[in-house]
Amino acid sequence: MLQLIKQDLFINTWITYLSILLFLSITYFVFLPPIFMFIATALTLIIALFYYDDRANVNKFLRSLPIQASQVVKRRYQSIMLLSICIILYQWIIGYAIISFTDLDRYIYGWKDIIVCFSIGVIIIAITVPFFYLFRSFTLSVGCLMVLLMLGSYYSLTPLVTVLELEEVIIFNELDPGFVLVVEKYIPYQPFIILVLASVVIFYLSMKLSQLLYLKKDL
Repeated sequence: MLQLIKQDLFINTWITYLSILLFLSITYFVFLPPIFMFIATALTLIIALFYYDDRANVNKFLRSLPIQASQVVKRRYQSIMLLSICIILYQWIIGYAIISFTDLDRYIYGWKDIIVCFSIGVIIIAITVPFFYLFRSFTLSVGCLMVLLMLGSYYSLTPLVTVLELEEVIIFNELDPGFVLVVEKYIPYQPFIILVLASVVIFYLSMKLSQLLYLKKDL
């Protein structure tokens, strides 16, 4: 299992990871919302991992090894989750560094934001990964995800705009604080505990679904 996770982590070169870190750093200077940048980066990494699988026929190779299919799928979920956590931690560090050593006023993660970002990352993984095991076509999988992304972006704006009272003028760069407010508004009792528990349950169910799809998939 550990070897499979290492394989996922080292699919991308150090130049790729360095470019991602540089990109995330620049987004703070150009005042792009960090939570939206986290979502975009997480989705990019997920697609990149499965793109490599598709190009290199990795799943056919793994099927030939004495490894349980459930472990193959589980390792992919764990790898993506580990990468997502690293992104959140890096954004938190770079945010504090910027406000500590410059005069720039930027939105940085508090503990509530970190919990919300973690939960968003978990839910994104839970929603996106099964598509790559459902369809044989990588292009079709990505196409479905792009449609879901557009729909999710559209319908998430309404609650964000409402809690931030931005009905007249929507300022995209100032939407980040709304995520925590939305959670507190729609989950009135122990919102962050319930959010984490719900996202973990969804993550687990998604992993089980992907395992079934992987077993049935004709490679």
